[in-house]
Amino acid sequence: MRKLIGVCLVLAWLCSIGVAQPIGQKLPDFEFTTLDGQSVKLSQLRESAPNGMVMLTFWCTTCASCRATEATLVHLAQRYGAEAKVIAIASSRSDSAADIKRYLDRHGVELPVLLDQNSALGRHFGVQRTTTTALIDADGRVRYFGTLLKDKRAYAEEALRGMVNDGRVSAPVGPIYG
Repeated sequence: MRKLIGVCLVLAWLCSIGVAQPIGQKLPDFEFTTLDGQSVKLSQLRESAPNGMVMLTFWCTTCASCRATEATLVHLAQRYGAEAKVIAIASSRSDSAADIKRYLDRHGVELPVLLDQNSALGRHFGVQRTTTTALIDADGRVRYFGTLLKDKRAYAEEALRGMVNDGRVSAPVGPIYG
C-alpha cells in the first residue's frame, strides 16, 4: 500500500511539472544528429552503450547553469563510461554544430554532444530548463528525470550509480533547475 501511495505521489508530481514521459515507460526511438551531421537513434545509443544505459542532459553553450555543470558531465562521462553513455543534448536553436564544436574546442570540454533537431525530445519531456537530465535503461525506459545537480547534490549521478550498482533508482524524480 505504501508503495502504491508513493507511485501515485510521484505521478502527481510529474503531472504538475508537465513531464509527458512517465517514469518506467519506454521512450519513442528519437533521432538525433551528431556534430558531424550523422543521424543516430536513441536505440543505437543504447546498443552502443556498455550496459545499454544512456544519460541525456539538456545543455547549451550560452547558459550559466550549463557552465556550472559541464565539469560534472565530463566527470560522469569519464567515470561511468564503462557502464553508460553520458551525452549532452544541444538545446539552443541558436547553437549550430559548428558553434558547438568551436565552443568545445575553445574551452577544452570533452563531451559527446548531439543535436535534438526540432527539439523533439525536449518537447516530448516538456523541458524548459537546461541541465534537465533523463536516465534511460537498456530497455529504453526512463528511470530518472530531473536536474543534473543542485546545491552540490548530484541527483542524476545518484540515479546512475543506483542503476549501475543494483539496477535500482531510489529517487526517480529530481527537482527541475537550470
